[in-house]
Amino acid sequence: MDPAWSISPLTGLTAAGVVFGYEPGVPVFGSVPLPDPESITSACMGGPEIPGKPVRLEWFNGSKIGANLCHEQFLDKTEYMIKERWPSYLNFDYCTRLKLLHSQNVREPSPLSPHHWHEVFHRTQEQQLQREAFYFYRSKFERRFHFEMEGNKTYSIRLESWATEPDALARTIGGAVIQGSGVRSFESVDVPTQIQRAADTAAKADIALVFKGTTNEFESEGYDRETMDLTADQYKLISAVSAQNRNTVIVNYSRSPVNMAPFVDDVAVILQCWFPGQEAGHSIARVLTGQTNPCGCLPMSWPRNIEDNPSFRNWPTDDNDVIRYEEGIFGGYKHYDFTYCKSAFISIRIRIVILLLQYLKYLD
Repeated sequence: MDPAWSISPLTGLTAAGVVFGYEPGVPVFGSVPLPDPESITSACMGGPEIPGKPVRLEWFNGSKIGANLCHEQFLDKTEYMIKERWPSYLNFDYCTRLKLLHSQNVREPSPLSPHHWHEVFHRTQEQQLQREAFYFYRSKFERRFHFEMEGNKTYSIRLESWATEPDALARTIGGAVIQGSGVRSFESVDVPTQIQRAADTAAKADIALVFKGTTNEFESEGYDRETMDLTADQYKLISAVSAQNRNTVIVNYSRSPVNMAPFVDDVAVILQCWFPGQEAGHSIARVLTGQTNPCGCLPMSWPRNIEDNPSFRNWPTDDNDVIRYEEGIFGGYKHYDFTYCKSAFISIRIRIVILLLQYLKYLD
């Protein structure tokens, strides 16, 4: 569910009276994000314009785009999907056309000049359908391409889609799957330059704050995480900043443990924020400025390295998709308790041996 509002750390720190410089760092996303709402300027393109809903979606019965219009919608986002219930107006053989006007880096879009449609990208029907992916893990279905757009210029975009093929539906559980499509965009970023600018800003500061972590695209229901690592660019950013400022504070967002081994010895403080919700900015600012003490016990063990996990040698599955729980009862906290107790016992035995040797030396 989308929050009623969202307080960013920038807003929270500003409200707390903190004076700071800011660099955007590196982008973090699983699938390409939805376009900035300010860049979608109109959906008129042959139809009415609805305030706050700049995307026009047309549904056609049959497989011919533009023929047998059966439904029309105006959306606030550049994607759509058929969910739990099939629309009464729609045949199982259908197609859609989604239209929008997109302006890059411009607040007042230029008039749309006469244009000619041309295809910039085409993809065939996805065959490995997974119901949860469209809800929680769109990057499983995503296909990316690059298209050069000029600033201060308006582009008309049209996305045409057809119904899921029967052969693909037959391979799903019960023959049912979410159907839909969308178009997303993200302005290209010069990552090395962004990292260097962040490092230069950190060098001039008393304390450097680096906000990093995962999102609900990386951690959610319906699928397993593929790695405990952060994105490679985040590790590069932290390394560059901490090299310039010994008082680097890492503010980490994640629902579960992530690999901090590459930087844990190079930074002054790590603040674990989990997924903090719509008041994140204010709560983080209160902790960073000392108004609130972030004390408490972690609800899960954080391995220093992924090899420290008791299931490491048995996961992922073998070539026959067989999972072997060879750790037995020593899974989760029992493994860590046993490992700690075993280490402590060995340490005690060593101390006893040392004391015994010292005593024998005293007798001599």
